[in-house]
Amino acid sequence: MFNLFRYLIYKKIYCQDSGKNITLEGGFVTSDGDIYRSSIEMRIFQPRSMKDSKFKVNYRTSKEVQQDIKEKKLIRFGKLENAVRG
Repeated sequence: MFNLFRYLIYKKIYCQDSGKNITLEGGFVTSDGDIYRSSIEMRIFQPRSMKDSKFKVNYRTSKEVQQDIKEKKLIRFGKLENAVRG
C-alpha cells in the first residue's frame, strides 16, 4: 500500500532507452540529465564516454531521483510521457 502511495505522489519517470515507467526504481542518471533503468547494459554509454571526458553516469535510488527532479538536475525524466500525450 505504501508503494502505491509513493507512486501516486512521485513524478513519473521513464527510462530513456526502453520507455518503461521506473518511478519506484532507481536508475542510472547521466550528466546530460537522462535516466536509464538499472538493468541497462552499461556498454550503451561507452561511445559517448569515449567522446566526452566530462560525461558521467551515476546510480541513483528512487528517492535520490525524485530529489534530483526537485533540484532540476534531472531534466528529461518525463519527455517520453509528454511524447505519448503529444
